[in-house]
Amino acid sequence: MLENRKTGNTVYLNPAGKRLQNLPDFRFTWFDMLCVKVSIITYIADMSTDLLLVILYVRDARYTYAVLTMAFFIFPGVIVQVFSYRWHKLDGHKLSFCLVTSHLLLLAPIHRYICILRVGFRARKSKKIDDYQTLYSDMSDVGMLRMFESLLESAPQLVLQTYIMILTDHDYLLTGISAVFSLLSLAWAIVVYSKCLRQSSNNPKRISYVGMFFQALWRFGMISSRIVMIVLLALMLDGQACICLGVHWFVMLVWLIYQDTDFCETAVEERLFNGVLAFVYVFAFFNVKEGHSRGRMYTYYLVSLELVFLFL
Repeated sequence: MLENRKTGNTVYLNPAGKRLQNLPDFRFTWFDMLCVKVSIITYIADMSTDLLLVILYVRDARYTYAVLTMAFFIFPGVIVQVFSYRWHKLDGHKLSFCLVTSHLLLLAPIHRYICILRVGFRARKSKKIDDYQTLYSDMSDVGMLRMFESLLESAPQLVLQTYIMILTDHDYLLTGISAVFSLLSLAWAIVVYSKCLRQSSNNPKRISYVGMFFQALWRFGMISSRIVMIVLLALMLDGQACICLGVHWFVMLVWLIYQDTDFCETAVEERLFNGVLAFVYVFAFFNVKEGHSRGRMYTYYLVSLELVFLFL
């Protein structure tokens, strides 16, 4: 059952009828709800282990590690909150106590996940296209925000904690646990973003459970190998590794500008957004535009081979 926005009439279509008319299969399943809940759990677990690790480093007078861990926690978190708040304003949402408080506490994704559950249950009850379009738009926004958070915070955190585990003589079990949660958060965030992007587009096909599993496995392997490569580069070149990563960031920035992305309202905001995306591309690729995604993926991995040549 779907409601036509122009006439206000209710239209009943089964899944086969939707496919014949090339319509998206509007629904919010129990599996979608489970994905939202898993996203909440992984986000909280990742944040909690990082904060506990800061306390552990301070207790053992390892202040350099504590400062670096906190910096990789705070700065990416602030960037994500700013983007989230800006998108709320562009969407015409009114300020509320919960919205402002969640952003001040660096919990914008949690607030958005709760809103998704509320909108999802409303869409399941009303069966209206408008409600489902709002749902998919919100899911796409929080998917991108979470992906940003993971690649801006979890990925550098994973590199740092792996580097510390290799260099230090102390057996920090929590460091390993934090690294594992960071890696899981990374893989999960990218897979869920891909799922949300497909749901929010006009593509009537939905990613299957098997597809999500293999995509998660693929992302897990790609991100793991990329992190190991960066850690080994840091061990071999020390400070010069930052120069190599900076060159990669600049190349990705130029490439993103060439793609002419359109996520923001103004040119200045778009360039800042491209700068954040370029940093994300240091660790992993994700598609920012529809169409020709295979060619863009080939280009990214071809450029990323420069780290391999540094070892030769």
